[in-house]
Amino acid sequence: MKSRWITFTLLAYAITWTVELPFILASRDLIDLPISLLGVLGPIATFGPFFAALILVYREDRLKSFFKTAISIRFPWYFWLLALVIWPVVQGLAFASAVGWGDLSVTPDMYISLAALLPIFLQTFVIGGPLGEEFGWRGYALPSLLETRGPVMASIILGVIHAFWHLPIWFVVGESARDMPFLLFALNVVTQTPIYTWLYLRSNRSVWPVMLFHTTQNIVFFQVFSLPNGIPAFAVFFYIAVIACVVSMLRQNAAAPAERGDLR
Repeated sequence: MKSRWITFTLLAYAITWTVELPFILASRDLIDLPISLLGVLGPIATFGPFFAALILVYREDRLKSFFKTAISIRFPWYFWLLALVIWPVVQGLAFASAVGWGDLSVTPDMYISLAALLPIFLQTFVIGGPLGEEFGWRGYALPSLLETRGPVMASIILGVIHAFWHLPIWFVVGESARDMPFLLFALNVVTQTPIYTWLYLRSNRSVWPVMLFHTTQNIVFFQVFSLPNGIPAFAVFFYIAVIACVVSMLRQNAAAPAERGDLR
């Protein structure tokens, strides 16, 4: 069925948005919920794509094959490294340039201590989005999209789906994400999705590299460097990377059928 990604999208949205509804209502003083309950619902909401994928692959009777492919480590070792360093390097360059241009002053609270880095990494990986999202976005939705579309178009569609999946956060009063206009956030998500697609396909459709990449992205973006004016200075470097990936995909599309999603 070539519309599996549509079914997945509706189910992922339904699960996550239902769980996030209490946050919206509580933030607007429409209901009264204990903080402890909200603390549990938050991580559960991030697993909407995971639960949606799990339900669908179980219904399709391919649970074993799905996870066998998703958690495979049969890909070149350097993709582990790439997944871990791409974002720190890109935003590190942006941070250095912002300091060099006088747009940013270095303060001690901009850094995470090495002792705290591992716990923050594990926390972000498990309940900060990557584990709950990537089995759905890249493990299920992307292969479905690639059945009828090339990697670039599949990335754009998935980026839009991923971005709007976050939309309820912008209805939570007091949520820091509201400091960034939603359309700017959506643009960032859509334009970075080709990098996820490239990592996923070049690692033989394993979700490990994309989960690690997602983790480092969230840590660097939200924890390490707080760049001015709500619009990160890493944009210049970031878009250079995106353009390079998109050009590479476009050049390879003719030689690699969309059904295979082969970008080698």
